[in-house]
Amino acid sequence: LGSMLLAKGQGYIVTQKSEIEYVAILFNYKYISNQSRIRNDYRDMLRNPDEFLEGTERLLVSLYLNNIQPGRYKVRQYILNKHHGSVYDAWKSLSSVDELTSEEASWLEQTCVPSIQIDFVTGTSGQLSLKYDLEPNEVRLLEINRILE
Repeated sequence: LGSMLLAKGQGYIVTQKSEIEYVAILFNYKYISNQSRIRNDYRDMLRNPDEFLEGTERLLVSLYLNNIQPGRYKVRQYILNKHHGSVYDAWKSLSSVDELTSEEASWLEQTCVPSIQIDFVTGTSGQLSLKYDLEPNEVRLLEINRILE
């Protein structure tokens, strides 16, 4: 992240690296319910974790960067969720086997990387507005850089 903290709130932290570079991390963390901890049924929890979470709501995160230089910005997102980069969900696609072969373990290592998405947005009137809809237990790292033309 950047060295200057600009904002933090439910599901986000926004920092600044330079006058034209920003970094934000967005997250929708869901805790394991207390009832699940009491039951100590960890094997079931491992096989069906969504059933043991305190909530499964999505989180809408709206970011507003104020006092920015006007112009175009490149927003690079690194996305980790159950569809991209989740070693757990990839392991489930292998029928949750207890012992992996070296080939299967190698496949998991190669498969479980964040998705990368790039968008271009324009900052006007000294403000940049960004909105993201996060799944349960999703994490996104945003690198926001002004394009010098």
